[in-house]
Amino acid sequence: MGMTPEAKAKLFAEFDAEFGGEPEPRPKPKPAKLCAANGRIVRDVDVTVSPEDFNFRGHGPRGQVRIDYAAYEQQRLRAEADAERNRARRRELDPFNYGHWGKWED
Repeated sequence: MGMTPEAKAKLFAEFDAEFGGEPEPRPKPKPAKLCAANGRIVRDVDVTVSPEDFNFRGHGPRGQVRIDYAAYEQQRLRAEADAERNRARRRELDPFNYGHWGKWED
């Protein structure tokens, strides 16, 4: 048992008259990086890489960031070794792959 479309339209018209209708959509705020002093916004900020940063090369907004591929390779190899140890441990805990601690895959 529901309302007829006319009754529903009348009810919504009464709501709109009482509560002011649909709220206007708010504009999305601009994602900005701001500088504030004493709780007041002073200005927009241009974010750059700090000269004290180990990866900083160059000056100003055109500074370059150096990627240390040797460190990346070491981290990747460590992650692969950890994953292999985890798989081996799961095989030890569940040798018949019943799935008590998650199914292991070869």
